[in-house]
Amino acid sequence: MLEFLRPQVQAVLSNKDEGDLFQMANNFSIRHHNQLQKGNFDPVWLSWLFYHYLSAIHAVTRLVEQRTQS
Repeated sequence: MLEFLRPQVQAVLSNKDEGDLFQMANNFSIRHHNQLQKGNFDPVWLSWLFYHYLSAIHAVTRLVEQRTQS
């Protein structure tokens, strides 16, 4: 989902914040599920990570929406 919004994300976040957001998806078994990712987590941690990332997507989509309405 977020990949489709990447150009808009780049417009509302700093380069570092945008990079961190995608690093989280790429390195923590959220996005690709390959063996190079960190993925041996307790379900409690994985649930927190999922909802943290989901809330970040929600915040970014709201920022994009605000920008397009201005």
